Parts: sequence; structure tokens; C-alpha cells
Amino acid sequence: MYEINGEEKVIEDALIFKYSGQALLSSGGIAINTWKESLKSGNNRVILLKIDEENVIYYPTRNQAKYYMGESSKPYYYGEHRELDYVSGIYVSAGIANPEHANVYDKYVGVEELFDKYNIRIISFEIAPPITNSFK
Repeated sequence: MYEINGEEKVIEDALIFKYSGQALLSSGGIAINTWKESLKSGNNRVILLKIDEENVIYYPTRNQAKYYMGESSKPYYYGEHRELDYVSGIYVSAGIANPEHANVYDKYVGVEELFDKYNIRIISFEIAPPITNSFK
């Protein structure tokens, strides 16, 4: 849930993580699980506001599989880890990027700029527990 211009809005979608194997970290040779991530809606991002034809403000969900699958204690904001923007289990910041480029992160937008410039405030982000799959 978020607020824009004083109006509360809700986006309902589903994050889908498909196990894609393991990779070795270059530091220490530790194996980590890797995941393919997508949104059930088919959108590339959770879009909060369309600024113009080439830029949207989005809520960061990319590279979060480790957190949602219980492999990390805290989400990671791709590109810029912002401890101060992680409040009560949610990020209160966002990003700006081209909506067509799923893997491109152009600009970080802090909580103050998000509200002062775009009049957006992140209220909550809820996600259901992962479903249990059986692997054959």
C-alpha cells in the first residue's frame, strides 16, 4: 500500500521465484542458490507512478528471492543498500527507471525526495509466505 497525493493505493501482484541452480561466489567459493524472478502480472516492475514515456517510479522487488525464500534476514535494494530506508520490514524508498528494461536501475529515490518531489509515501508491503513445492 502506498499514498500518492493523499490517496491510498494498493497494488496486488505476485512475485514468482523459480529455482535456477547454484552459483559459486568468487570470495571463498561459497555456493549460493540462484533464482529467476518475475511478476505474475507480466510487468517488469511494481510501478507506483509513471513520470513520462521513459521513466517510472517503482518499488524495489528485484534480487529479493533470498529474503523471501528465507535465505537472508533483510531485503537488499539493488545497487544501493540503504539501511535508513528500511523501516519496520519494508523499504520506504523507491527507484526511477525505464519501464521496459527489467534489469536496468537508473536512479535511487530516497524517502524525502519521494515525498517532496513526487508526493508518494510507502505505507506497507505485504507478501504471503512462499508456497511449498516438491522437486523430482
